[in-house]
Amino acid sequence: MKIIQVVSSLDFGGLEKMVIQLTERLNQTGSECSIVCLEKEGGLVNEALRKNIQVDVFSKKDGFDMDLIWNLKKYFQREEADIVHTHNFAPLIYASTAAKLAGVPCMNTRHGRADKKAPWIFWALNKKIAAVSNDAKEQLLKNNRIKSEKVKVVYNGIDIQSMRADLQPNEKAQLRQSLGIKADSFVIGNIGRLVREKDQATLLKAFRKISQRTKNVELLIVGDGPLKSNLLKLAKELDIQGSVKFAGFREDIAQMLQIMDVFVLSSIMEGISLTVLEAMAAGLPVVATKVGGNPEIISEGKTGFLVPLGYPERIESAVKRIMADPRLGRSLGEAGRLRVQENSQLEHMVSVYREIYDEIKSEKG
Repeated sequence: MKIIQVVSSLDFGGLEKMVIQLTERLNQTGSECSIVCLEKEGGLVNEALRKNIQVDVFSKKDGFDMDLIWNLKKYFQREEADIVHTHNFAPLIYASTAAKLAGVPCMNTRHGRADKKAPWIFWALNKKIAAVSNDAKEQLLKNNRIKSEKVKVVYNGIDIQSMRADLQPNEKAQLRQSLGIKADSFVIGNIGRLVREKDQATLLKAFRKISQRTKNVELLIVGDGPLKSNLLKLAKELDIQGSVKFAGFREDIAQMLQIMDVFVLSSIMEGISLTVLEAMAAGLPVVATKVGGNPEIISEGKTGFLVPLGYPERIESAVKRIMADPRLGRSLGEAGRLRVQENSQLEHMVSVYREIYDEIKSEKG
């Protein structure tokens, strides 16, 4: 079965990482799967190429690009695609239309809350629609004209084996030292793009409160993005720049998680956060905002703590509970690890998508 995954780009992000993992696993298990980027390659393209994934880029023009639809149509026909799988809004519009013209069935995955409404016709072009959480499905149906029976919740999964980076104490110390983190510091960690949606500004404000009342605590932010300079400036204004480490984009996420003591996600919107799942798989206690699909993967007081968005003091309170009670932190981390092992394996996600592809193929024609 030839499946083409269509994304806007392979920029750094959870959606893009999930598509690469899905494509790799499909290729390993008998399908022929490739990725199309509508706009540009993006920073994760090298990861895809290292996994021997075919990536084709169409360099979409500004505004509405009618030529893109015709180019995609010819591409799908030339590649003899069996299914076109689009992800989020722009791929839905362009690739679903092109797939219809090419006579190829298609489906779409909604990776978070639907900010943009799409005309009903584009949803009608899709045989199936996946949503990464019940929250995403609810918002999708609320804001768009879609038959509910067409939408299936498919939770994101992660490669748990890749998160098992059991560093020795000396290796942890060396990694901390390379980042300028003290050996005896309690490390609060965050991984994500430095964009408005991730709201690291609120995390910085929470950290200021924590550091004013606690010694030997540091904040490690892993990731890059357009708001980096703003966040650096805010850290300076809050007089915490000496205790905040901006590590930039890193590929050694499993190792970075090993040197954290608690993981904090301060997002204002989420689908199903891959970084939260990875932190849980690494055995870290998690503090996350109560948005999107977060309450569907974090059980309050059992695998982590949920806090309202935009409230630094609530993040402070949750983190300090974990800092004050190491047994609680270990309990939350272990429960989170078990939850991911039982419910968020990458293999399960891939098998569900394969079932959907089989259903679509059987309905073809």
